Amino acid sequence: MITEPSKLEPVASLLLHCHGTAPSLNAPFQAAETESATKGVEIGASSCSPLFFSWLQLQRGDVPQRPMSVTMAQVQYDCLQENHPNDTNSSASPVGPEQIELLVHICKEAKKSAYCPYSHFPVGAALLTCDGKIFSGCNVENACYPLGICAERTAIQKAVSEGYVNFRAMAIASNSEEDFIVPCGACRQVMREFSRDWDIYMTKPDGTYIVKTLQELLPLSFGPEDLKKF
Repeated sequence: MITEPSKLEPVASLLLHCHGTAPSLNAPFQAAETESATKGVEIGASSCSPLFFSWLQLQRGDVPQRPMSVTMAQVQYDCLQENHPNDTNSSASPVGPEQIELLVHICKEAKKSAYCPYSHFPVGAALLTCDGKIFSGCNVENACYPLGICAERTAIQKAVSEGYVNFRAMAIASNSEEDFIVPCGACRQVMREFSRDWDIYMTKPDGTYIVKTLQELLPLSFGPEDLKKF
């Protein structure tokens, strides 16, 4: 099976860290899959967990995914029935340590693609959906400054454009060594559109992080359910 190169570029980047060389984007990644899923393979000082290989298979299409037509139809149905992710997202299970490790790694990788010639402040984000898919994003600036977009919103828009609106967690990375990177007010409000209950992992370059719920980052917030009051 040949997978679209655009979907494999992030995977090739991750495998570059695991193996030292990036394979062809259409290769079957046999080398990666023959590694022991128990031991993992080295990524710097840490290791690729078994979850990495599951994510790799999902990106390649080896793991069955919901058909896009079904996903988009469901989103359309929810909108017509005035149902919203905020009504159901609280049932998501907690994010496990392996998933957190993977999110932190992917957001650091996404940061490398940031287009920030004006602020020189690259940011990466990794968004975990309720059904286990991960979307990455980076900040993209514009000469007309207000038109720039943050990494967090890039990841969310990518997910929504493919039919995913229920989210469990997001990890954010920057080059700031003194402070944990935090989402701006605009990003917090965009996150709030989809739930108040999901976790935001704010990191430093050394891999340490703090975690807050969106409710903690944006208390007394305004969301879709408030519009139903009128």
